Parts: sequence; C-alpha cells; structure tokens
Amino acid sequence: MPAMISTAGELLAALAPLPHAARLRFTAVTAHRLAARGDLRPLLVELDALGAYERRLGALAALAAGDAAYLLARLGDLDPVVRRYALRCAHRLPIAEAEDAAEDAAETEGEGEGGARTGADASFDRAVEAAYTDAPAVVRADLARLLRDGRRAALAERLARRVRVEYGDRDAALLLAGCSTEFAARLLPEVADALAYEDWGTLARRHPLAVLDHAERELASLTRWLRNSWWKRYATGLATALAAAPERVLDLLETYGPDDLPGPVHDRLAELVAVDAERVARWFADPDRAAGRWERTPGPAVMRRLVAAEPPSLPALGALWFHRNAFRTLLRALPPARRGAFLDSVVAVAPPRRNLRAHSGVLGLLPAAEQRARARAAVDAIEAGDGSAGDVQDLLALFPPAEARPRLLAALATGDADDRSTAWSRLILNATLNRDPEQVAEVLAQAAGRLTNERDPVRRDVLRSLTLVPAPLLLTAVEGDSGGSESLERLCLDALRARDRSPATRDTIRTLAVTLLSGTASAPALAARLLEALTAYTGSVELGALEGSLRADGVRSVVGALGPWLDRSAARGEVAPLLALVASCGRLAYGVPELQDRLEKALAVCSDGSFGDVAAAWLADPATRGVRVVALLDREPSAVFLPPVLAVLAAERTDLLDPALAESSLPGGRFPAAGTVRALPPFRHADRWLPRQQEAAVRLAATAVADPDRGIDERAALLRAVAPVPAHGRALLQQYAPPPPDGGPATDSPVEPALAAAALDAAAHTDDPVSALTPLLDLAGDDRAVAAWSAADRAALHARPSQVAALLHSVLTRETGVKVTVRKAAARLAVRHLPPGGRHRAAVPGGPDARRPPRCARHRRGPRHGAAARRGDVGAAGGGGGRGTGTGTARRPGRAAGGAGAGAPAAVRRAGRAPCVRRRRGDGVPRPVRPRRLGPVRAGGGRRARDGLHGQHQDGQALVGEQRPQRAVPLRAPASARRCGAGQRAVRGGGPAAGARRGR
Repeated sequence: MPAMISTAGELLAALAPLPHAARLRFTAVTAHRLAARGDLRPLLVELDALGAYERRLGALAALAAGDAAYLLARLGDLDPVVRRYALRCAHRLPIAEAEDAAEDAAETEGEGEGGARTGADASFDRAVEAAYTDAPAVVRADLARLLRDGRRAALAERLARRVRVEYGDRDAALLLAGCSTEFAARLLPEVADALAYEDWGTLARRHPLAVLDHAERELASLTRWLRNSWWKRYATGLATALAAAPERVLDLLETYGPDDLPGPVHDRLAELVAVDAERVARWFADPDRAAGRWERTPGPAVMRRLVAAEPPSLPALGALWFHRNAFRTLLRALPPARRGAFLDSVVAVAPPRRNLRAHSGVLGLLPAAEQRARARAAVDAIEAGDGSAGDVQDLLALFPPAEARPRLLAALATGDADDRSTAWSRLILNATLNRDPEQVAEVLAQAAGRLTNERDPVRRDVLRSLTLVPAPLLLTAVEGDSGGSESLERLCLDALRARDRSPATRDTIRTLAVTLLSGTASAPALAARLLEALTAYTGSVELGALEGSLRADGVRSVVGALGPWLDRSAARGEVAPLLALVASCGRLAYGVPELQDRLEKALAVCSDGSFGDVAAAWLADPATRGVRVVALLDREPSAVFLPPVLAVLAAERTDLLDPALAESSLPGGRFPAAGTVRALPPFRHADRWLPRQQEAAVRLAATAVADPDRGIDERAALLRAVAPVPAHGRALLQQYAPPPPDGGPATDSPVEPALAAAALDAAAHTDDPVSALTPLLDLAGDDRAVAAWSAADRAALHARPSQVAALLHSVLTRETGVKVTVRKAAARLAVRHLPPGGRHRAAVPGGPDARRPPRCARHRRGPRHGAAARRGDVGAAGGGGGRGTGTGTARRPGRAAGGAGAGAPAAVRRAGRAPCVRRRRGDGVPRPVRPRRLGPVRAGGGRRARDGLHGQHQDGQALVGEQRPQRAVPLRAPASARRCGAGQRAVRGGGPAAGARRGR
C-alpha cells in the first residue's frame, strides 16, 4: 500500500485495479492513517466535490475513521448510499462522543425536556433537525428509523410536534416509537390512522401498553363484524405487544376477539398458552365463535403445551378439530396411555350432530392392544348393523396381519380398480402399523408378483402408499434378507416399463429413490439403479431437495452409491446427473470434495451448451468463488461472457470486469456462441463498479436496447435495470422518453410504445428523480397518463417539498398549454407529497390574470370551503398519512388528518378523493355526484345528453361539467326538467315529450 496517499487523485488511482471488497478495505485503512495524522478532512472535502462514486468513497472513509461531524451533516443527503453511511454512523457511534471532533465541540448548556445537554448532544440534535428541513419523504422515513430506538426521546417529541404541522400525521406517527411512553399514548389516538400495517409492530415494541390501551378503546366502539377487519389490520402491533402483556391480549381476545385469529397473533399462541391454557382452549372451542371451516390450527409445539397444561376445555377442543389433521396432532401430543381415555371424553362432549366415529386413522394412534380391541368391537357393531364392507375393511388394517391379510387379499378379487387400490393401501397400512419389516417385505413381494399387468392408477396408489411408510421401517425391509430390495426394484421397473405409465407414477418412484438414498447398506445402490432407469425413460434427472434430509456424511455415501452412474454419464459427455445431484445437495455440496472434483473435471469434457451450468455449480460456494473464477478464466478466457461468470465478476471480482465490457467478443473464443445474443452483467451491482465500467456497461445496454432482434420485454427490462446507474442510466432513459404532447423535435425512428412506457416507469429510479417530474407531468393528459402518473408519484418521494411545490405551482398556475388532466394530476401530487401550507402555496395563482386551479368534481351542494377554511386555520386540517412514505389522505371519514390545508383551494383539498364519489361527513357513506344544471338537451336524446354531461376522463373517472363536442340544438329543457327528479329522467332519455310519445 502506498504510504503517501493524501489527495483524491492518488486514492482513486490506487483503487482502480482492486476488486470491490478490496477497494472498501483499502479506503478504510487509508482513512484510519490519514485521521491519525490529521489529514483526513481535506481528502473528504476533495472527494465531496467530485461525482457520486467519489462522494460515496468519502462517506465510507469518514465512517471508517469515525469522523461523525462530516457524516452527521449528511443525514439528509439525497444520495441514498451517502445517507446510509451517515445513518450507520449515527447508530454505531456513542452519542455523547460523536461530536468531539466537530467544529463546535465546545460544551454548551441547553435546557430541553430531558434536562441539561452536552455540546455533543446538542450538535446531534441540531443535525437531525436540520436534516428534517425541506427533506424528501424517503429522507424523513430514514430519520424516523434513526430515532425509533428511544435514546433521543426529547428530540423525537420535538420533531413529532414540528413535522405534524409541516408534513402531516404520517411523519409524526413514524416518530412515536422514539418518543416517551406518555407522549406516545397522548398522541397515538390522533395519528393512529396514519400508521401502516408494519408500523404497528415497531410502535408496540417500544410502547406495548400504549398500543394495547388504544386497541381496547378502538375495539369497544366497533361492532362484532367490524372487529374481524380491525384485528387483521392491527395484528402486528398486538402480536408484538403480546410479549410484554400477554394477559391484556388474552382479555382483548375473550372480550372483542375475531372469528379467525390473524397470522401474527397465531404465531405467538405458545406465549398465550403459557399464561393460561384454559382460556386459550375455551376461546377456540367457543360454539358462539363463527370460525371459518378451515381456520388455521396450532402446530405440534403448541399442542404439546396445551396437553401439558391439561385444561378442562381440551376435550371440547378435540371435538372441534376431530375431522381435521389437528386432532391427530393433538392425540400424538398425549402419552399413549392417555389417548384412549381422551378419545372417549372427546366423543362424550361432542354434539350429537358432529358424528364423531372413531375411524382407523384415529384408532391407529392408540396402543396396539387397545386399538385392536376397539377395532374388533367396531367391526362387530358394523356387521351386526348391516354396515358397509368398506368400513369393515378400513378397520381390518388395525388387526394383526394373520387375521387381516386373508380378508384384505380376498378384496383384491374385485373388478373395480379403485377398490383394488384401496385394498392394497390397507395391506400396506396393516404392515406399517405392526412395525414389522418382515411384514412390509412380504407385502412388497405380493405386490411385485401381482401388479405386473395392473393398471397404472393401481400401481401409482400402491407406490404412493409405500412413500407413506416411515423411512426407517422401509429401509430395514429393503436392506433385510427377505428380498424386499428385489421386490421393490421389480415393482418400480414394471411401472416404468408399462405403456400407460403416468408422470405421477414417475414422480412417486423418484420420491422412493430419494428416500432410499438415506440408507446405509443396499438401499443407496437400489436408489442409484432406479434413478438411472428414470433418466433412461424420462431423459431428465430430478432428485428433489436432499439438503434437509441428509448431512455431509450422508451426501458422501450418496455420491459413492451414484458414482458409477455419474462416471458412465461423464464418459459420454453428459453432466445432467451430476448437476442434478449438486442441485439437490444444495450447500452441503460445498463440503464434499468428491462432488467438487467431478465438477472441475466436467468443465473440460462438457459441451458448450452445458458449460455455463457447470461453471455456475462450481462457482456456487461463496468462500471460494473469487479464486475459482480466476482459474476458470485462465482455462477459458471467453467464459467472461457467460451469465454465471458475469454475475461473479459484477458482484465480487470487479477488477476482472473490463474484458466483459469490451465492444466486441474475444476472437476465436467459445463464447458467446454464434447466433446468440450477448449477455450483459447484472446492473443490480452497478454501484460497485468504477465510473468507466458503468459508462461502458450502459453503452452496451444502449446497443442491446436498440437491437430489434432481442425481445421487446427483454429490452424494456434492460431499460429499467439501467436506470439507477448514476448519470449514464438517466441519459439512456431520456433517449427513449416519449416527446411531450405539445410536440417536439421529430425523430426519424419513433420509439416503440413498450420502450417508452418502460422509460417512463423507470424515470423515478434514476439518480435524479426530481428531474423527471416536469416531463412526467406534461404526459399526464395523454394515453401515457397511467405510467406517467405512477412514475411521478414515486419520483416525488425523492424530491424536496420546495422543489415539488415550485414545479406544481408552475403547472397549476400556467395560463395556457396545460391540460385539465395534468392540473388534476398536479393537484393530487400536492395533496400526497406537500405539507399543508405548501399545498396552498402551490395552488394559489401567481398573479391576478393567472388561471384558477382546476376544480376536481365535487358535490354541487357541498360547501366550497369548510369551517377550517373560513377560519383560515391551517393546523385544523393538518396533513395526514396515507400508507405510503409521503403524506396522504386520512383513511377514516370525518377526520381532518389527511386533508389539505384549510386555506387551500377546493381542488387541492379534494384531489385525494375520487372525483365522482364524495362522502357525507361523519357517516362514511359514498354518494354519487349529482348532475349539474342541464344545458342544451335534445328532446328524447337521452344517450347523447348523458354523454355530453358526463365526459369520461383518461383514467375512467367521470368529470362532471365536461361536455363532449355535439351538435348544437336550439331546444332547451323545460323548467320542470331542471329539477332534480325530472332532470334525472331527462338525462336518462325521458322528459315530458318522450313520455307523451310513450303514451301514444
């Protein structure tokens, strides 16, 4: 490492030949050395004056050297990488010592709500408050996450009061987690509607009691049917608060509980059972609860807790779940000696209509002696009462094999294939319940001898029943001396040779083979033969996931068993079996040298079509891929153009990326193959590349997007992927952005609509999304309005409110050249992304001759301005939170939390609501817009009149008052038709004249 690095040019020259991780380490070490000499700050200032890449290096250097003063001044930086470094510094460095190196490090005394503060604390507070000034929505969300740990409660409370006035309820609600419990409890009822679903968990983690108090107040005011949706919406908050006060959550569940428990609360059932298992069981078994038929039931761990607690309501709970798998889970949780008595108690407490008859699936979980006695009694009762033979055979599976097998084998003489499948399944179940490998092997021998010429559905059901046999029992039967291995192999090979074999049968054989791979004797060899036969018949190799069922030593035994097959395939140049085995082993394959050696050898013998797949498998291990990719490129330099290799170079070995960004491929190389398109590096890692590499990659992307031989979807996806690349991505999008609707310079090659739509959609993801707002709003009135409005909404999240206000002011107050639809889109942006006062300023005309902002369609009888507007009280209609990051409209009718400023015009105050639907204050009932006073109407021309009164907006919403061009007629509707009822009849095509004609 050079010892005299002190300038930005020297640092950048030293970093250029290094890979990404090494560049980060080199920057950190250099920053430490410069900080020790006191020469770091000049380097940071020099880097900050350069481009995005250099500014990010400077932020990393400041974080590594602990220069908190430099980073705290960038808490509100618009570059997300720089801002993340600053936020990480604020999280990691001790607050009281973070500003020791600041210029204003002298201690000052400030009286705040938390008492006297040191100079470092005051500097930190000032930095956060300054970052909030005119901050974009994404920056405000990051700052709220910085403060939600509660270490700066006084600062969070001050900011909550301030941002509620400046930005609305949404931003104030995000700060509640960092405030004191008393403050949060006081403000929560006012801003609760602004919290999103995931925000409740964060708030409940810091203030569980405040959340539970609010929940109790809310639930008490709701009807039973509204409580179900309430529990779903606030489930994360209740589940998080459950750890602190489980008794309170149980009280809410019993008093105001839903019909079905929401998922987050259901996942914490174990904690509720630990508090009071009887109350939980009683709530589940409550007959008055309108639970769904297939509601989610607890898992085995919760069942074991319930059984251990022995609540009195447990039999009623078993009766509720008797016909579901949950009852078998509950029965397994009981000790075997108690299962019979519990089954009797469940049958005793069940209502008469529940029909709780103990079937073989339930009796099979009882001890052997008891299950056989109950089965005999049940069979005698069925035979005495003229029961069906199927019920008898179902219970025969519980008998000893000597008694059950003759009658079950006799059932195979039927001509019905379904009955034969059922009989075979009962035979296998009978051998399984007796836990005797000899019996399983005997059934296998009988099946192999009798199923050779059977139909495929019967063979499929027999093989599927074998997959349900516990793996240890099946392996013992196969590896024993009873001939189970030969019988199972014959059974599977006959099924594969059959002309009517189905894909389901092949999948079942594959499942059996994978189960046999976990054996230790002859079972893996049998599995290898079955897999080889499957490959011969199907032409593909699929083993499923072995990672969850095997360990590293088990994988080695599998490789040893499949080795001969893998070697024979490799000799023919086939690598599909090897790749299938590696994929099935997952991460376990990293530690098996036998597999890794075979992969390396396969690189030399495989075809060009499979070289990329083998390379991807060999480079999969994160610990070795950086070294292996160098060896791979030494062997085949043209492999740099393969997607798996490009992914490694783009993410880790960026120092080797330059050959992949060359304008042409390597002469004489194997890749890319003739006639195939050239692969590009994944742009999701573009922030790790050098600026020259970013420029070269975007240049290649521009060529690919302009290539008509590529698919249109691929080209559009590439445009979206390139957008975040600093400067160059934005420049490429501008080439495909559609021209403004008022015209522009004509182009010789028009942009394809799909590419133009992709460029519009990706405009909000560039390094300067604010620059896209003006052209996006210009397009909000033509056929590209949907994509333009969506992109403008996302771009405004990254823009400063002052910038958005200035832009919207220009759009809303321009006299000519702006469509009404564009004005409406601008008004909606103002409601969602501007503070209440900013909305008013953006919509107020700039002069006496400026055009008035558009009126969104509103109820004709409604007041133009509310009471708050008459008072001029901006705070009375403080901005509220939608579910997005920016401020939005309140979700509950009657609340002023989400409205615009009271002094704002009607267009801005009502823009957040649907133009053709208005809500009556306080009741939340949607009402249609009443038609305006009728203009010229042709007598009897109902459809023409209706179309003229209700023109359709671009987004499908009716705009009251907009008239379509129509032929002028001198006739006016009579006075009676202008009244509400008669006017409606005239609009529908009626009126007095039409009525007279109908009378004739």
